[in-house]
Amino acid sequence: SFHELKSDNAVLFGSAGSDLWIEPFLGRMTLRWRFDPTRGGYYPTDLTAKSAPEQFNVTSLPDGSHVGFATLSLLPNLSGTGNVLIISATGGTTMMAVIDFLSNEGSIRLLRDRLIPGAAAGIPLPYFEALIRTSSRSEVPHDNEILIARRIH
Repeated sequence: SFHELKSDNAVLFGSAGSDLWIEPFLGRMTLRWRFDPTRGGYYPTDLTAKSAPEQFNVTSLPDGSHVGFATLSLLPNLSGTGNVLIISATGGTTMMAVIDFLSNEGSIRLLRDRLIPGAAAGIPLPYFEALIRTSSRSEVPHDNEILIARRIH
């Protein structure tokens, strides 16, 4: 409920097109999702990029591997008394890969290093948004790469 987004911590899954509860947070986010009617799916765009808004609209490679993208946004709740984590992805496999990313201390350490270079492991993450690229093949585990990580002030 709106009251919960003002007073509690929350995790939201999807994009503003699939989850209307994300819309109040869009003003703080520069990573957005755009629908591609040709492919029938969403892909992330970076509002700060000067060119190539479709650069993250790739889903498979010639070697048979699958490429997916996910965004993570950690923001204050609507009253600033808690946190909201928004997780968006190009599909279910990518969503599971980014959830694995969030549960892996090494991945969080890499994210923290990108956001706060030289910070100790115990330092909490600041408010941020990140773009993660995942690639997988059925016989190998997911590979995650942080393409964009920026603090949100």
